[in-house]
Amino acid sequence: MKYPVIFFTLLLGSVLFTSCDQLLNPEQELDITEDELYTDWYEYRSAEMGLYGLQQELVEQLLILGELRGDLMTVTPNADADMVEICNFNPSRTNKYARPTKFFKLISACNNFLRILEKNHPEVLDPDSPVSNYDKLYGEGLCMRAWAYFNAVRVYGRVPFIPESLVTIDEIENYINSSGTYIDSVYIDFSTDGYYNDTLGENKPIELEKQYYNTDLVIDYFTNELENKVKAVGVDHAYANNDASWEVTIWSSWSLKALLGQMYLTQGNLAKARDYFEQIIYDPSGRYQLTSTFYFQLWQNILAGISNEEHIYSVWFGKSYFQQNQFQDWFEPTFTNHKYMLKPTRAATDMWETIWQGQIINEDPQDPRQTEMTYVG
Repeated sequence: MKYPVIFFTLLLGSVLFTSCDQLLNPEQELDITEDELYTDWYEYRSAEMGLYGLQQELVEQLLILGELRGDLMTVTPNADADMVEICNFNPSRTNKYARPTKFFKLISACNNFLRILEKNHPEVLDPDSPVSNYDKLYGEGLCMRAWAYFNAVRVYGRVPFIPESLVTIDEIENYINSSGTYIDSVYIDFSTDGYYNDTLGENKPIELEKQYYNTDLVIDYFTNELENKVKAVGVDHAYANNDASWEVTIWSSWSLKALLGQMYLTQGNLAKARDYFEQIIYDPSGRYQLTSTFYFQLWQNILAGISNEEHIYSVWFGKSYFQQNQFQDWFEPTFTNHKYMLKPTRAATDMWETIWQGQIINEDPQDPRQTEMTYVG
């Protein structure tokens, strides 16, 4: 099973990171602290999967807010009013696709997960300590948080910067809705030799000034964080079930480089973008290079499953694991129970069907970097 039953991961992603009172039924008279929830590796692993569940929830929203405002996708007469608003660049305040709540949920969950790792495994903050799976979990959390901010700022233009001490969606909403200064009553200072919690002694509330970051500030902050705080990324889960697709269905060194390249490309820093993209394109392993693997009709295999040779990062869905998405319902025109609300534009279909035919590729299997298109078609 790719991710443990999705209901369980979503529960962890959206509930575990709030409070013990919400997590447990008070009538059971159970009192389990956060420390007791992270007593072995498998609890960290479950929390990691919960983050991926929250990230998965954002995929549909990003498709609507991104592609529906682009040139290659449009609405059908069956589209709902909210889709039409997005397509017309005129979303109302109540538009369900425009709400930032899911971004904040992922950010708050990442904040909490990272703080727990810093508290229980302070070696993740030490760049000279040996790399462990906890370092890789820490890297995944940093990547997901940066990814959430980066996509949010591209959608909204400006996003509130959420202090790391805010770890629940309620705290974040209260912070965002505050008039100017938000009082956070819990502050923990982590370091490589332990942590110092002012709530263990005298409670010293701190004031948090609300700040909004534009695209450049988000990119500057999170590229610096990813380049300097990530020791490693991508826990190898394949050892447990021999499923090699784990490598491209969680954050890995490949997807980290792709994210950094995309950030710098968005900012217009072409030299830095090229540095990261070339690390992928010209990797000595020959991965992601143009070979006969997907020659002629074999290109369809890229879309038919999870391909470690072609995919850098795939958000995984499986109906047999109750992992549902709305894409088939939105795009499928033939089944009566599907709504067929979205479709490609004429520009998209023309580009796919009429432009690229009869191209000739001169392949050099010994040195794929020398492969070139001799006739574009």
